[in-house]
Amino acid sequence: MTLYKNLVKKVSISPEMKTKQKNYLEKGVLPIIDQGQDIIGGYTDKSNLQLPCSLPVIVFGDHTRAVKYIDFPFGAGADGIKVLQPKENVFPKYLYYATQYLVLRLEDRGYARHYQYVEKKELDVPDIDEQKRVVARIEELFSELDNGVETLKKVLDKVERYKYSVIDSVLPVEHRKSIGECIEDMEQGWSPKCERYNVVDDESWAVIKTTAIQPCDFLFEENKALPISLSPREKHEIKVGDILITRAGPKSRCGICCMVKKTKKRLLNCDKVYRLRLNQSIVLPQYLEYVLNSPEFLKEINLCKTGGNDSGLNLTQTRFLSIEIPVPTVEEQKYIVNEIESRRSVCQSIENTVNTALQQAEAMRQSILKKAFEGEL
Repeated sequence: MTLYKNLVKKVSISPEMKTKQKNYLEKGVLPIIDQGQDIIGGYTDKSNLQLPCSLPVIVFGDHTRAVKYIDFPFGAGADGIKVLQPKENVFPKYLYYATQYLVLRLEDRGYARHYQYVEKKELDVPDIDEQKRVVARIEELFSELDNGVETLKKVLDKVERYKYSVIDSVLPVEHRKSIGECIEDMEQGWSPKCERYNVVDDESWAVIKTTAIQPCDFLFEENKALPISLSPREKHEIKVGDILITRAGPKSRCGICCMVKKTKKRLLNCDKVYRLRLNQSIVLPQYLEYVLNSPEFLKEINLCKTGGNDSGLNLTQTRFLSIEIPVPTVEEQKYIVNEIESRRSVCQSIENTVNTALQQAEAMRQSILKKAFEGEL
């Protein structure tokens, strides 16, 4: 058995060689490797930031515990990574999988640093031929597992698309009104400087993050605590039945809509989100939520977005309010909502089954690593 730290050489990264996340490009000459879960965090056009090291290397996320096998030139993210070169007697892919195995045995210490615990772990390192045999067996089993996971993800993708296409299939085509005719009040919230932690109790005031808004889903736990030194602007408090739609953000996040079905007391809207309160004698919140998440009206909402690039768009209020939607009678709306929910419940059942299978696949992946490095593979 050998201490992990004796199997690797740590690559030194000087501050001027690091790229901060705010300076990442979507495309560039040099990929940036950071401690995020994605292999590549972003790009830079500064080729002189290429990290001098012998490839391949293992990049370890000190805070996130992400483990990456990097065999191409790259630059370093701003903080939180350890770049590790395997020593001569260590097959790089063996060390890569072994590092994943050691991470599985680590206590999750949140955002604390973890490498200090990894380097103190002991690892069995057989001769190079045996290391290669173990790696080949791991990759054979992982390949079979990955094929199954890919099939499951394709099923999820099809179910997700069907879940929203069913909305279009039951919406009427006549009796249209503009969104502006259907609402009693529309406002954007308030975004003071908040605390980093979130709150879920009803006693403390908080402000939602834009990530609280998901398609047809409101995550009230996605919030930031309002400092006790600030008086809450109670007019922005969110209520059950409100319709929320993100009005600013990147292309993928601008125009996301949901109805508030459950919330906590003393939760405030933020300034990047429009809150709509409806005239419910004209349109029901649940009905409008489904309309605004249908493929047809998502296209309409996209036409209301303005901005210089995909990273910063705005939903133009006047254009949004002028969108004409089908508005049958309230009784017909109730029937349509029930029909949509009936079909979506079938989709949810399938999604639950697939997600359970994906969790089992991840558990199997961990089991393969455990057997590989405990001499059972």
